[in-house]
Amino acid sequence: MKINFNESIKLQKRLVIKFFLTLYLIFPIHTSIGQSNNEEFLLSSGSIDGNYYKVGHYISTTLDSIYNEFGFINVVSTGSIENVRLLDERFSDFAISQRDVLLDNIYDEINGIRNIELVLPLFKENFLVYSMDNSNRYKSFADFAKNLTTIGVTSKDGYSYQFFIKLCKLTGVDSSNISVIEDSYSNLASKLKDGTLDAVTSFSLPIKIFEDLPDINTVGLSPNEASLVTNKITNVFLTKNETEKSLTVGSWTFLVGLDTSISTINDSGKNISQQLIEAIRVKNDPIANQINESLSFFKNKENHRL
Repeated sequence: MKINFNESIKLQKRLVIKFFLTLYLIFPIHTSIGQSNNEEFLLSSGSIDGNYYKVGHYISTTLDSIYNEFGFINVVSTGSIENVRLLDERFSDFAISQRDVLLDNIYDEINGIRNIELVLPLFKENFLVYSMDNSNRYKSFADFAKNLTTIGVTSKDGYSYQFFIKLCKLTGVDSSNISVIEDSYSNLASKLKDGTLDAVTSFSLPIKIFEDLPDINTVGLSPNEASLVTNKITNVFLTKNETEKSLTVGSWTFLVGLDTSISTINDSGKNISQQLIEAIRVKNDPIANQINESLSFFKNKENHRL
């Protein structure tokens, strides 16, 4: 059996990360004499320069300030798909996941994830395709994608790339002819700017490093494409790109956790969901404001079905 070199390297990296995190959990490092041996919880977030990692750091830091008897560690990952898998493997205690990825795994009757609970709704995300090309000259995503030779993603294993492949299939685009470059957002932005890349794709909040590029455009879907996607890909909804006002699709993003980990924390007498809500509501910063908007949306009982 042939083993792809890049996949082998990724596997080695994951094994190394797991090994050292396991050592950390078994033999906690004490920074001062007499420091209590707190129980540690892992929060699996996203790539190190992405929105998920920033939110994961924000939440884990907030939880650390609430619970003196526990510790919370923000873990780098490739995003929703890996986060749900790490939850399923009982490696992570908490994770950030898009609603569509989460529900796909819950609905899987054979390999579906169980024993997880919603902790907090975080924000809405859109499928984004950034390009320096003038997107106005294309009538649809398919017209644009058929001219692509290279795209950039943070990971081929991530949902952004997987969704891009699904979208190409739905719209009749042969994605096998498109070269894929995996890198950090900062490096992808540089490659997009110097013409090494034709586009960068992401399913996320607007990414500041791309939004700040001069002459940047976002590629939308035609009305027919948008209708096709929402009918054929479960748990995504029609939305508009914040910058260009063009059609795309979106998904809610949640903080979820293992029911055993949630119960352990709740047994301390402080409900984790309520504690997070109260802590975030009194803050005034971009992440807190995004989460507070989601909390307001879901206070409406009509939206509970989501």
